[in-house]
Amino acid sequence: EGYLVYECNMYCSCNKYCPNRVLQNGVRVKLEVFKTEGKGWAVRAGEPIERGTFVCEYIGEVIDKNEANKRRARLGREACSFIYEIDARVNDMIRLMDGEATYAIDATKYGNVSRYLNHRL
Repeated sequence: EGYLVYECNMYCSCNKYCPNRVLQNGVRVKLEVFKTEGKGWAVRAGEPIERGTFVCEYIGEVIDKNEANKRRARLGREACSFIYEIDARVNDMIRLMDGEATYAIDATKYGNVSRYLNHRL
């Protein structure tokens, strides 16, 4: 299961090396985007990564479940999808949301290297 990352901010008295400033520091490991044989783009590590190390944040447009379904239908089943449903993987997120709305992150137009992370190689 996923977990939430809690960040310090400008009102905190800690310094920039605080372990609660993970996302603010961006990608801290070497990653390489490359073209695979018949499976599209993917990411591989450019150096050994220790277990538990923060790799990168999944960045994209936050949309609700209905909009995510519309976009998937528009793209079709064969298209590559960069839509990641956050409600299904982060239990703590549900406690932070009001109502029954569920959300997804769509990295199709706005994103970073994380959109190419996959498990099918």
